[in-house]
Amino acid sequence: MVITPQVQPDKFPSLLSCGDVYLDSIGWSGGNTTLEAVTCGLPVVTLPTGLMRGRHSAAILRRMGLEKFIAATVDEYVALADRLADLHEHTAAAALIVERRERLFRDLDAVRGLEDFLQRAVL
Repeated sequence: MVITPQVQPDKFPSLLSCGDVYLDSIGWSGGNTTLEAVTCGLPVVTLPTGLMRGRHSAAILRRMGLEKFIAATVDEYVALADRLADLHEHTAAAALIVERRERLFRDLDAVRGLEDFLQRAVL
């Protein structure tokens, strides 16, 4: 494990690219950081909580069809993180992230849904 000092926002993707896995914070999900990690092809492990703020990363992973990186318990969270430390597992997970990240960034379903809602709300 390496702990770094705070980095400037423009350098953050480079830091993420050096990692093996992004461990989503438990209790206050790192939605934006998860999106940045996915953009870098970095596997994500999360443990959703009862509040919306604790479920952002889980929703992102579900949208990508990567539920297997969503833990149900703290022990499972640790086991997933440990498994992704294995080079073979990490490489396979990173390939899935890269293959499926476009589901987040090129899918217009959410945009069209918001459009529809706003049109109905205004008219």
